[in-house]
Amino acid sequence: MSAIGENIRSIRREQKLTQLALAMRVGVTPQAVGKWERGESEPDISLLLPIAKVLNVTAETLFGLEQKAGYVPVDLS
Repeated sequence: MSAIGENIRSIRREQKLTQLALAMRVGVTPQAVGKWERGESEPDISLLLPIAKVLNVTAETLFGLEQKAGYVPVDLS
């Protein structure tokens, strides 16, 4: 399983969202979400920010970067 898939699954479950609910909010199929979470594929780069917004986290969190020592988020806005 990919790190991003593991993180999506973990955060989605913490927020008590189903794969269907996440899929509908992001505009993909539940099967696509399942494939991400199993590591069979990864979300398209254009979906990373929408996924992060739905899960109320940063894109860095999806990649697991905020958990690493010495990481300093960069504000690109």
